[in-house]
Amino acid sequence: MANATEIMQSVLSGSVAIAGLVLVFTGFHFSQAAKFPPSTPDALVKKFRNAARRGAVPFCSAMVIAMTSFTWMVTGSAAAFTFSIWGFGVVLFVTLSYGAGTILLYL
Repeated sequence: MANATEIMQSVLSGSVAIAGLVLVFTGFHFSQAAKFPPSTPDALVKKFRNAARRGAVPFCSAMVIAMTSFTWMVTGSAAAFTFSIWGFGVVLFVTLSYGAGTILLYL
């Protein structure tokens, strides 16, 4: 079994990676919404803008978990360790939900 330091390093790197990927796709949605010609229906533009706005949830939650895992590395706090482990699971679920919802946008 991995030791606590290896686990927190994995949580930190995974959280930062997820935040980066979500940020890229969020930026794509904002830029896509801005590129639509003026004749595009407002409902379609709003879909893309709302998809980008919803991307703030997985991005911010991943960054919070990255901060708490880093906090554990500095302080060794048991609360930070537990929060990071459970929080990373939540981040994975939230990111999955965001990704599935965004895919449904294109169908």
